[in-house]
Amino acid sequence: MKLPVIQNAFENVKKFSQEKLVEKYPNGVPETIQKRYLQELTFLENSDHIDDFEIFRCLSEAAKKSNTLMNMRGTYSLR
Repeated sequence: MKLPVIQNAFENVKKFSQEKLVEKYPNGVPETIQKRYLQELTFLENSDHIDDFEIFRCLSEAAKKSNTLMNMRGTYSLR
């Protein structure tokens, strides 16, 4: 079964990540962190798994807002 593509998944993940970086580093993101962030962003942009990241991001945010514990089953490598 082929699932539909999530519209703007990459843009949503990128925007959310940038907001979190600014939140964690209000005086500027260290160069090493910025370099790694851009490396990971490039990987995600070229990945078939960006929808998975967007779904997880949305579920995680909803769980935080509702103070609900989420248990995830299984992991897999993106490589």
